Formats: sequence, structure tokens, C-alpha cells
Amino acid sequence: MEAPSLPCRDGYRKPKPTRLILCANDTTKALVKVTTMICRKCGNKSAPEYYFVCSECYSRGENMPTSVSGSAWIRTLVPREQGKERLSRESEKVKRLILASFHDDKIAPDPTRKAVVVGGMLEVPVEEKAIDQLADQSGLVVGKWLIYASPENINDVWKTIASSTLRNELGIGTKVSTAPKEGEHVICVYTRNYLDVDDVKGVRKRLAQLGFAKRLFYKPNIYTYLKIYSKTFPGIRASRYAE
Repeated sequence: MEAPSLPCRDGYRKPKPTRLILCANDTTKALVKVTTMICRKCGNKSAPEYYFVCSECYSRGENMPTSVSGSAWIRTLVPREQGKERLSRESEKVKRLILASFHDDKIAPDPTRKAVVVGGMLEVPVEEKAIDQLADQSGLVVGKWLIYASPENINDVWKTIASSTLRNELGIGTKVSTAPKEGEHVICVYTRNYLDVDDVKGVRKRLAQLGFAKRLFYKPNIYTYLKIYSKTFPGIRASRYAE
């Protein structure tokens, strides 16, 4: 039986793809599959394609930080692994509490007691061991290497990062801010589990190979969810790794 087709540009229809790659800004999602279609821009036959344009050209042309204004971030994600281990019911509750409290602005840092109160229901000591236990329990273990670049250089830096991500060579995904803050754009290079030190360091090694030799800092997402910043908690490192 023939697979259902999906509408594409120029009225062309193709079979439903089997591989999912998100390679767009916040509001655009593309279903693509590995194919031998020729890229209309460069003639590339080997890369996954996005509406007749290969992933290389897509990351180099259509999604530059200085040209996107309708989204705060541009994201490039690689396919997620299948068969991911599911959380227990209790762990899922903790995860939902943290995320809901973060989005509803119900995370209350208490610098005096060196603790964070989550949704008025959960108190977390601002200590690495306690934070790691909470991250492991809730499954919120993703983290990111942070790269900063000036508006003059951000497009070139993003081309390098996005292209490597789309080739599945760099972590599980990346994003770049479209507006500078304090004179700089930020790029986040995500890894699947910040507690997996070998993987974290492996991604840092790949970044070094791409030319990012200066010291970079790595921050777990759960630090962001719990609003753990050096300004909020003096003496507490707001990043986990630095290389």
C-alpha cells in the first residue's frame, strides 16, 4: 500500500517521510527524509533535503539570526532516538510541577536559605547533589554549551554550528538568539544528559574541532528552570562545566 503523501511547495507531492528533522525557526516544522534529490542551490545529492534545498544550504541561507524577526530563536534539531525510557508516574509529576511552575513564574529562589521553592510545594537545596538528584528523578537532564558572538560575526558562527548539527555531528540540537543582549547573540548547543560527562566533553571536543577554542561554559537546563544564577545565589556556580 502506498504511503500517504504530503503537500510541498510548487504543488509537488511526495511520500510520507520516515525520518523527522526539525530544521527551522519556532513557527516552522519540516518533515524530511534522506534522499538523492538534487539541491536546487548547490547540486548536493547526499544531504537530507528541505523543500528541494539541502540542509547545508538551508542553514546557510534561510535561517540567519540577523534576518529573522518573527521569532526570538532559530532552532535546529536532530532526530530523537526511539524507545526512550519512560518516567514513572511519580517522576512525571515532579517534571510537570517544575515545568509548570517555571512557565507560570512560580519558582521562588531564597538566597538567604540557599534554596528554591517550586510551585509552593517542593523545596530544593541549591547544592549540586540535590539538584542532580532532582534532575535525574524528573528526567530534566538536558544541558547546553553556551557560545557568544557579536552581531557582526553571528551569521558565520551560526552557519558553522547549524551545518554540523544538521549532519548529526553535534549534540541533540542547537538554537541561536535573533536579537543581541548586552551586545551579543547566544548560541546553545544541547546535549542529552548533563550527567553523562563523556558525552558532554565529546560535544565540547567537536566544538573545538570546529574552531571554538576559547573557554566555554556549560549550563544544565534545570539550573534555568530553578532560576539558579550567580547574581541570585552569590558564591554558587551558575554553570556546571567550563572548558
